[in-house]
Amino acid sequence: MVNSSKYQSVSIEKHKKLEKHPFETVNFLSRWTYAWANPLMTLGNQRQLEPSDLWPLQHENLCENVSNKFLPMYQAKKSIIKAFLAVFGWQALYIGLMQFIAMVCTLYGPVVLQQVVSAVETSSTDFNTLLIPIVTLFIVKVAQAIIQTQTSLQNEMLYVKFTSALQDVLYRKTMVLNAKSRRVKSTGEVSNLFTSDMMWILSVSFTANQIWIIPLQITTLMYMLWQILGSAMFCGLGVMLVTLLMNRFLATLQRDNWKTMMDRKDARMKTVNEVFGSMQVIKLNAWEERYYDKIHNLRALELKSLWRQFCLSACVQAMNYVAPVLLTTVSFAAYVLWFDQTLTASKVFTALSLFNMIKAPMMRLPQIIANWMQAFVSYARFKEYMALEERDDDAVSSDATLSSIDIQITDGSFGYDKENALFSNVNLEIRTGEFIVIHGSVGEGKSSLCNAILGEMDKFNGKVVVNGRIAYFAQQPWIQNMTIRENILFGHPYDRKKYNAVLEA
Repeated sequence: MVNSSKYQSVSIEKHKKLEKHPFETVNFLSRWTYAWANPLMTLGNQRQLEPSDLWPLQHENLCENVSNKFLPMYQAKKSIIKAFLAVFGWQALYIGLMQFIAMVCTLYGPVVLQQVVSAVETSSTDFNTLLIPIVTLFIVKVAQAIIQTQTSLQNEMLYVKFTSALQDVLYRKTMVLNAKSRRVKSTGEVSNLFTSDMMWILSVSFTANQIWIIPLQITTLMYMLWQILGSAMFCGLGVMLVTLLMNRFLATLQRDNWKTMMDRKDARMKTVNEVFGSMQVIKLNAWEERYYDKIHNLRALELKSLWRQFCLSACVQAMNYVAPVLLTTVSFAAYVLWFDQTLTASKVFTALSLFNMIKAPMMRLPQIIANWMQAFVSYARFKEYMALEERDDDAVSSDATLSSIDIQITDGSFGYDKENALFSNVNLEIRTGEFIVIHGSVGEGKSSLCNAILGEMDKFNGKVVVNGRIAYFAQQPWIQNMTIRENILFGHPYDRKKYNAVLEA
């Protein structure tokens, strides 16, 4: 048997890392045609890309720089929407104006089509007269393509920057929650904020301009149809209003059902986290079937809401496909049968062109409204989470009375509820070099005392002093999905002597 395998030599030389993003140095023609991306596309076609082949991010797109702009604005205004408008408002407005210009360019096609068909209908057709609108249409379409591609890129970049800013704010909030707030929101609920809720809020930023451009586009197209079909267009307008009302009703049902589904998802995730956190206790007491039934029932309720959501989405999609066809049929039927008018070729072709153009925005608008309804629910969940109480920065200080004291608690009172404090009038002093063991039965507060020293428990009274840094190894360690060495280093550079000392310890 002949082996037909082919081998290709691979260069092992290190490629020079790019210092700047090509978008910062190229000319306007390269930006319009995206020629600056051709070298990377060519390289990717020749071999597998490596991280060193990619361009460095532009300065304004770095996560740190985005956070430095968005976070202070959010802290000042206490509103994600106001902070977004303050930081990205002008960029979003510029994108909206460009999208509006592109939308206006699309309206020129039916105008030229009507001129050409009307000229063909007449006995004498002047080619020179038609040449000007045809050439103009070509220029307008080229301009429209350039504007649409550029605004699409800018919109995507705005989406990515807002994603970075939102994740940063949510992560920082998670890191400063006090003990009481962490008991209110489980890990599963926080995970849902990062995965499900954030997606819907970001979708609003992506379609922020479409919510006012699409109604203008539909209104303009309806006016152009009215100029062609006259009063018969009011019949089509009635169909469109009925469609919008039904879509609004379905969008409201979707919003309410989405809220119910997310609540059920939070309940299921909370139970799953409890099971994984108490697996030994569950096994010891043989509670597997009990928790299996509980999780199964919660999942069944969640699937029921999910099925309802899919059914509502199917109804919306059906309305979106039926409405444009019904609009065309009713308008033409009313024009011929009711108003007793004659449909000429120019009217038919132009009207069909306008009907085809109105189909996409009529299908898009209900989807955007439904997404905004779901985003409204997610935003309310975000606001609730961001309003949770934060940890007191003065819970742990470093001003020890003596330099020989490493840890000191004076008249400390700690707990999750001020009315029922876990510790009262605690006094503890640990000096440098001492080896202290805290022992006791299960549930007597050993871990809680460690949390109080770390500042992870609410302090109602007293003073906690830590003179230096603390290394804490919890009962339930957090292991990253990495090698043992990477888990030990935890992002720090490798030091052989220190690494070996850690292994020996």
